[in-house]
Amino acid sequence: MFFDIVITFRFAYDNGVRICAQIFGIVNANDNGVTMNAAQCRMARAALQIGVRELAEAAKVSPSTVARLEAGEELKPRTVDAIRAALEATGVEFIPENGGGAGVRLKIRA
Repeated sequence: MFFDIVITFRFAYDNGVRICAQIFGIVNANDNGVTMNAAQCRMARAALQIGVRELAEAAKVSPSTVARLEAGEELKPRTVDAIRAALEATGVEFIPENGGGAGVRLKIRA
């Protein structure tokens, strides 16, 4: 699961000398709780038999962005969401980590 973590430091001073610090953290999961890792992206593309360029076009991102995701680079959550949504729209279902490992499968077509 991807999280946005914001850490804020608040300092108290006495005559210019820092005497204490407080740390506040805010953690936000992405809205729908569904995430995608690099391996899942590669598996989804392989299942759909599409290339990096085709996925990039469907997600409206550059091919290098897809390549960076698949290499394990951290991208903005909205970029990962756009790539995941494009894969889901073409028939992929993401399987969350449930003790057996995260994965993908093709949706049953009616």
